[in-house]
Amino acid sequence: MVEEALAPISENLFDILDAIGKGFSVHEIDWETSAGQWMPRGLSYLQPYWLQTRREDPETLYLRSDTNIYGDPLAPYKFITHKVKAKSGVLIRGGLARMACWAFLFSNYAIKDWVTFAEAYGQPLRVGKYDVSATPQDIETLLTALRSLGTDAAAAIPKNMEIDFVDVSNKTASVDIYARLTEYLDKQTSKIVLGQTLATNTGGSSGGGAYALGKVHNEVREDILDADVKQLEATLARDYVKPVVDLNLGPQQKYPAIRLRINKPEDLTALAGVVDKLVRV
Repeated sequence: MVEEALAPISENLFDILDAIGKGFSVHEIDWETSAGQWMPRGLSYLQPYWLQTRREDPETLYLRSDTNIYGDPLAPYKFITHKVKAKSGVLIRGGLARMACWAFLFSNYAIKDWVTFAEAYGQPLRVGKYDVSATPQDIETLLTALRSLGTDAAAAIPKNMEIDFVDVSNKTASVDIYARLTEYLDKQTSKIVLGQTLATNTGGSSGGGAYALGKVHNEVREDILDADVKQLEATLARDYVKPVVDLNLGPQQKYPAIRLRINKPEDLTALAGVVDKLVRV
């Protein structure tokens, strides 16, 4: 019975954690009552645009309604409402996505400009020269040849025409601007999501990073993970476990708790050292 009741949670855990990015996530519980008991049959993810808040109550979510401009309250025992606040303030502004949106936006613009730069300066500038007596048809032939050199690397032109390749100098400085900007924005996003950078990036442009410093940064990531797990456990206990117990057994003084297991890598070197000392004793 317990495994059957928890099955919808494991199937929809990823969508429930969507609250980390958006600040909240809501799932509707589909109850099965045919066997004389209330059992969750599944969870349905509610798109965020189906929900709204009120100015006088910005912390409570309401269902959008065609008959009520202020929205309808969420029915009790019917929804799992997971809220994650990455920062203080209004609920709909508390998700990580809002803080990371500027870095994401500027990073996309930087990459777009970088691709444009690479397309324009990745190959040497091609300059065609024609005689003053050249006809418009001759000039068009030369332009066609210049464009073909960009893709086919081959062209046929009249003998009295010339094509020169001009290499633009100081391109490295421009390339470094885009590289440094995208690297900086990526690191800011890592700080927003993980609280550190060395778990996903190297120590610097040279690619070197201290192992000890990387372990410290990884501990910060694990602290954030533990905090997210505790928030999720509290939500499931309130909006999932309690309704199942109340609808089947009635209100109780104490309720079961859900504990999510996190598989963390063990320090085998430290464990081997301890075992070695114990064996020698």
